[in-house]
Amino acid sequence: MSRKQFTGKAILPLFITLTLAAPQAFSQNYHYKVATAAQCNALDSIVAAAHLQVSIRQMDSSSMRFRITIQNPNQHAVSISIHHGNDILFEDIAGKAPYDYVYNLSDLEDGDYLIVVSSGKEKISRNIRIQTDTRVDRLITVD
Repeated sequence: MSRKQFTGKAILPLFITLTLAAPQAFSQNYHYKVATAAQCNALDSIVAAAHLQVSIRQMDSSSMRFRITIQNPNQHAVSISIHHGNDILFEDIAGKAPYDYVYNLSDLEDGDYLIVVSSGKEKISRNIRIQTDTRVDRLITVD
């Protein structure tokens, strides 16, 4: 018998023995847990609640003051900017605490403005249009 034939005959039974025995040995040592539907729903609600929340409201209809309120559950730094076309008119970096600030936009020209709030990978944009309406009332009186 040549050396090549001997090696092949000795390794084949060893390979078959290890192949048949290995799944049983590994299955006894590893346990997998599968999440229940209730656990998945609980995880989904935690993930869904952890998003950046932005509120932009006009203080009253007769003024040009806007309140920007930001709730940031992820505790990342928040960037707030006001854009007009390609120009950045205002930019601020807020800390991790909830942000609440009133902006007076009465000095801005008529046009479209974009308020951008970003934190981490999240970015929320809101458009504001400033438009001046003029009204002319003509009166006539007869003496």
